[in-house]
Amino acid sequence: MLNNTQIKNFKPQDKLYRKTDSHGLVLEIKPNGVKAWQYRSRIGGKATMLSLGDYPAVSLVEARRARDDLKIQIKSGIDPRVKSETEIPEEATIKTFSDMYQEWYEHNFESWSEGYAKDLDERCQKPLLSFLQERNIA
Repeated sequence: MLNNTQIKNFKPQDKLYRKTDSHGLVLEIKPNGVKAWQYRSRIGGKATMLSLGDYPAVSLVEARRARDDLKIQIKSGIDPRVKSETEIPEEATIKTFSDMYQEWYEHNFESWSEGYAKDLDERCQKPLLSFLQERNIA
């Protein structure tokens, strides 16, 4: 099983290479340095690789959770590659600049120091959000 220190220390090579975690979870290290999570599985008897996102945007813990969720779906007979027509993309629910800023801020908050997060929020709230707050993000 992989740990965060190992993942951070994997260096790109001339060719793509993979490091396995457990139960089908794989980390691909690409020549350009991108580290991408993949889940190896069998759907309908055929070997399949499902993308889970890039590290560090998707942490080791999140990748393991996503793998477990996919496992449950596949065992239930649901093909995760097929999207339901009734499914609304998450991006479609974001309508205003303020909504987008809030999502971005919350997503990155844990990786920032408390002082930086507070300073950034203060710099964005008055000059930026007061002008763009209710504008449609599109």
